[in-house]
Formats: sequence, structure tokens, C-alpha cells
Amino acid sequence: MNVVPGARFDDRKLHILWINSGLLKCIIGVATAFTVGNRIGEYRTGQKLSIRLERPLALQIDGNYAWDADTFVFTLLPNAMKIKC
Repeated sequence: MNVVPGARFDDRKLHILWINSGLLKCIIGVATAFTVGNRIGEYRTGQKLSIRLERPLALQIDGNYAWDADTFVFTLLPNAMKIKC
């Protein structure tokens, strides 16, 4: 399954793909991810991602409720995880 074409484990980048186009295009994106790769949505790369929501969303850790937040920040941590391909 190729959800984000161009994303690699070893390039030290966060690969971000968001789809803001409704249910039908989301379904098409999932279907094409199994063949030619997802071609729907906006794609960016970077070292840090910050998401701010209009209203708070419940954060879950291992399926358990943690807390509500309206801002989420993701930061790349070099060499934090070893992956064998």
C-alpha cells in the first residue's frame, strides 16, 4: 500500500498528506493507494508539523482517553527509531 508516494523511511523527513475533499475522494485515494499510489490531497514534507483545530479533539493513547486539545505538534526526532527495510 503506497499511501504517500515519495515517502521513504530513510530520508529524515516527516511526510504529510491531507485530504480535505469529502468522502468520495477519500475512498478513491484509499483505492488508488493499493495500485499506483495516492494522488489525491495536499502533500508536504518537513521537520515539524503543527495542527490547530477549531474545537478540541480527544487524544487517545493506546485506545485510552488522555486529554482534550485543540493543537497538536509533531516533531521529527533523528535516530529515535531504527527500521530495517
